[in-house]
Amino acid sequence: MLCLEQQAVLDPLRFLSAAAARIPIWTHTTAQAVDGHMIFTDYATTGDGQLTALQFLDVLARSGKKASELASVCPQYPQVLLNVAVSHERGVKDAIMASDALSAAIAEEEGKLSGEGRVLVRPSGTEALIRVMVEAKTEQIALLAAENLVNVIKML
Repeated sequence: MLCLEQQAVLDPLRFLSAAAARIPIWTHTTAQAVDGHMIFTDYATTGDGQLTALQFLDVLARSGKKASELASVCPQYPQVLLNVAVSHERGVKDAIMASDALSAAIAEEEGKLSGEGRVLVRPSGTEALIRVMVEAKTEQIALLAAENLVNVIKML
């Protein structure tokens, strides 16, 4: 099971609840920004430290466990973050993200990781960039997967 280190397509509330029960649960409603902010997309569109703290405290209270126990199930893996510059034209990032080719490439790279890593590809909210983040058992594996995805994005 992976921690929410930088960017993730995880629901931290459900993740921490699962960690308390030692049941892996992966969802697609929350992300974590490169600067470490968790983004609870059901409640906000940006990172919010107070919301993150409240969510964590809720899980902590419901689990009956110590914070150190919840955190102990989160191994840290090497992470690679690559940014791909794209056109500033309106709709370009949306078109790239909606691409079947990109979806297939992401699925392929996730498959290669065999549950021992994660992939997040997302448009920057402030720059003309697509951000590609990969975590894997080794930095070399993460870099190869990220570079493969960057190459697909550049072709779109």
